[in-house]
Amino acid sequence: DLDKLHDVCKNVVSRMTAEEVYDAVQAWSKEYDPEFHEIMTSNPQYMKDILSIGRGGKKPRKDFALWSDVKAYVSFFFEQLFQPDYTQMPAHLSQETIQQILTDYAEIYDPADDSNAWFEKLKEMCPRYGFTADMKAYRKTPEAFKGNVGDLSMVLRVAVCGRSQAPDLHTVMKLLGKETVLSRLEKAKA
Repeated sequence: DLDKLHDVCKNVVSRMTAEEVYDAVQAWSKEYDPEFHEIMTSNPQYMKDILSIGRGGKKPRKDFALWSDVKAYVSFFFEQLFQPDYTQMPAHLSQETIQQILTDYAEIYDPADDSNAWFEKLKEMCPRYGFTADMKAYRKTPEAFKGNVGDLSMVLRVAVCGRSQAPDLHTVMKLLGKETVLSRLEKAKA
């Protein structure tokens, strides 16, 4: 049962350290994907930092079962592999709203913000677009709002990561750095 085997593999890999995963992927890619091997080994600490996201704790991330899955998982961290899919932007938001969010966020983005300050800024942006930061209010009367803080966060996630599924956005942005984040916000607007 390959599905069961992949689940077991995801569980095992999720309990490995970033260093162990790096070593295994590095050895695998050297033989089976030399292009990725060159990219991932060009800055070993950066790759280990990427692999550290969501490791440890009670609920470690279970993003991949096979070493061959790692390239797709980390691709948005490397400009050579970054292929954004902007069609994953929230469908109920207008292009104008998405572009305004990207413009407004670029003006307040500060890589020195911790995760709490970062999220507070997102919540403070909500009223500008008719969104709410209060998810209880949104669930109770969604028709009263154009969106919620999750929609705002998704716009940023798709702009920065090029996809709707990615690890913690605040951590991703820290690793990418201010220049890359701002560049990706501009590219998404275009």
